[in-house]
Amino acid sequence: MTERIYSRSSFELDGVDVVIIKSYLDTSGCYAKRFRLAGLILAVGFMGFAGAKETKEATKAQKKNKEIVSYKKMIQPIFNAHCVYCHISGAMQGELTLEPGLSPRSLIAVKSSESPLMRIAPGKPEDSYLVHKLEGTHLEVGGSGVSMPFSASKLKEQDLALIRRWIASGAPNN
Repeated sequence: MTERIYSRSSFELDGVDVVIIKSYLDTSGCYAKRFRLAGLILAVGFMGFAGAKETKEATKAQKKNKEIVSYKKMIQPIFNAHCVYCHISGAMQGELTLEPGLSPRSLIAVKSSESPLMRIAPGKPEDSYLVHKLEGTHLEVGGSGVSMPFSASKLKEQDLALIRRWIASGAPNN
């Protein structure tokens, strides 16, 4: 039996609501899985493209050491460019979602599922498991798994320094 299936996903990207509506015919169930995956890849590709642009802006802002680190404008774009493709609702690895709008609730003052540390301990970058996962020192603090991001390229030093500075400032959701 052929059935038309619609799915809707939405998120906020730099104050803009993005809605993705997918429509496809499902004849046996296997096409549905392919189209869902294709839709996810397209959505993540868009977020990664937007995140790459924002990461450059975050780097410029970091050079002005006096500025307050903005989560939405400086930290989330780093996650968009490097992390969201694995840590997204419905496919989240490590019970962690880093997609726009949901990531602060999943990170700030939440105990890690892989370590005795908090994912982010506001004001304490050294006690934040996220920092250890990104630096590859997670096993030294009782963590498990591999360092992040999982891809071959690691975060740039300035992005990591920006995340550390944001946590040291109390990890505000601004």
